[in-house]
Amino acid sequence: MKVGLVLKELHQSETALYYQLLQLSQRHIAEHEVHHVSRDIAQWSREHVAKIADTATSYGEELEPVIADRRASKHASVEHHDAALGQHNPSGLPLLWDLQGMYMTTSGISAQWLMLSQAAQALQKSDLLTLVGDCKPRTQQQMRWANAQIKQLSAQILVS
Repeated sequence: MKVGLVLKELHQSETALYYQLLQLSQRHIAEHEVHHVSRDIAQWSREHVAKIADTATSYGEELEPVIADRRASKHASVEHHDAALGQHNPSGLPLLWDLQGMYMTTSGISAQWLMLSQAAQALQKSDLLTLVGDCKPRTQQQMRWANAQIKQLSAQILVS
């Protein structure tokens, strides 16, 4: 059974998303909604990590239940775009790229939750079904928020 490996990957993905959201908040302080909402929804990923770690022990994985409080490291694509446009580019494009990166990350995590959900149903494991039921909807909300921000900001940024 490979459920433990999926839980381990989800743990890593949710941890990475947590730091990505904190970095988004730090990089875009002037965008008040982005700054505040990204900090708030980062806590969902922190909660997911704890729940995943708790469940993973039953599947042979010992995962850290608490995310270390360290500064989020820059996302590779963000560094690439900063280098291409200049560190403090007033164009707004770095914000769109950061939101795109977050959207892509949450899409991947959503797919991981889907895989785990399918395994949970096949195995009839109530602990996994509960975990997926608790966490997948919030991941999808994170993804929808990023999508909504991209929709809202794209025209304003790209045609100005």
